[in-house]
Amino acid sequence: MTVRADAVTSELRLLVAGCVTEQSYPDLLPLMRRARAMAQFRITIDLSGADHIDSTGLLLLRKDTDRLEDELLIEPVELVVPDRLPSCLAVTPVEEGDRP
Repeated sequence: MTVRADAVTSELRLLVAGCVTEQSYPDLLPLMRRARAMAQFRITIDLSGADHIDSTGLLLLRKDTDRLEDELLIEPVELVVPDRLPSCLAVTPVEEGDRP
């Protein structure tokens, strides 16, 4: 995961790579807390580069970001999510007819 902070625009953008699942999404929450502690950054979580996003993990991430907004009194966290949730082969089995 790559984190970029821009002091000019006051934006902290978390660029997420890899898999976002029910098990892995909580790793983003401490980063959001740290970002809030550092300064008054707007926080964007960019999932557009993720290899896999499962719908349950995304739902829980949305729920927890809403909770953190209220708890930390921060501006709404922007989630950048692709129109179609990507799925990786490590998680999604290949059907017999889909094999090359």
